[in-house]
Amino acid sequence: MFKNMTIKSRLIVAIGFLSVLLVSIGGMGIYGMNQMNSTFKGVYDDRVLPLGDLGVVLDRIQRIRFNTVISSYSENTAIVPERKSLNDQRFD
Repeated sequence: MFKNMTIKSRLIVAIGFLSVLLVSIGGMGIYGMNQMNSTFKGVYDDRVLPLGDLGVVLDRIQRIRFNTVISSYSENTAIVPERKSLNDQRFD
């Protein structure tokens, strides 16, 4: 079959086949990238965003611990109600 074809025809068939192959591989790559992007969006929404909330919780716990330590080690008794009110505000 290929022996009877001219060089021009062989080149057209080869370039056409390689072009179809290139487009199909590119399409599969784009499809795979879209699938991966949607998967990572789910991971981001389910895992990363709650980490921000967890950071806020940890910050509030540290502030409560700090206020408790300051009020327990302070020699001034007026600081205790002040720090207690700061801790109570954290729960509102």
